[in-house]
Amino acid sequence: MILVLLLCFHFAGNGISSYAWVLQLKRKYPGFGFPRAYAITGLTQIGKYLPGNVGHYVARMVLISENVKKPDVAFTLFVETLVMTFTAAGIGFFYIFYFDVFSEFGASRIGIIAIAGLFGLVAVSAGLRFLRTKYEFLSLQISDYLKVMCCFASIFLMGGFTILLLLSIYTNLESVTYFQCVTGFALSFMAGFIIPGAPGGIGIREFAFVLLFGDFVSEVVALEAILVFRVINVIGDILLFGVAFMLNKKITGRLISE
Repeated sequence: MILVLLLCFHFAGNGISSYAWVLQLKRKYPGFGFPRAYAITGLTQIGKYLPGNVGHYVARMVLISENVKKPDVAFTLFVETLVMTFTAAGIGFFYIFYFDVFSEFGASRIGIIAIAGLFGLVAVSAGLRFLRTKYEFLSLQISDYLKVMCCFASIFLMGGFTILLLLSIYTNLESVTYFQCVTGFALSFMAGFIIPGAPGGIGIREFAFVLLFGDFVSEVVALEAILVFRVINVIGDILLFGVAFMLNKKITGRLISE
């Protein structure tokens, strides 16, 4: 029963990320709707298991309708990556209430990471301004960025509940809270997402999760929970691919008939 519920969460998560994609494109391309976005993201999720999520992003570029400009698609993928990273970092920051990050990694290293992040943000902002002087591509309002951020925040809230359910299978929940699961999940997700060359965060996310939760539920329990989470994600991606394939076939058939 829990497995079915978690798979439903997986499908819902893809729906939320698909909606976030539609939010970015709907102003310029009102014809690009949620069903099409869901089909494309569902078909391309398996591509994230290639190093650096390359397959996932390239496939979305290929499958998108020809009347949607590729630079605009590339920009939405960039926004998605940036907003997802900062949302995960913002939520994961509150894990400092449970884990002494400064003693574990050292204040100097954390300071360097923070400074590098700020410089990176400034560089990205300057780069976008430069590109806009050379090329015409999608322009988003602040409200669009906030809506996309809320979408990804809801995914992390759902992911935290998933972790809480998995931990409840192996141990009592007196040592962890829902908020801890949300923040810890976001932090481990970010680690797996931003480490270059890690296919789908494999290995990196699990290591970070065990490091964050090992002292609360034991390293064995933490490893069991995150490995089951990984297996559910893989199964979910395979099932999602099948559903998205049928949906995409139906949408393509309808477009041809019209």
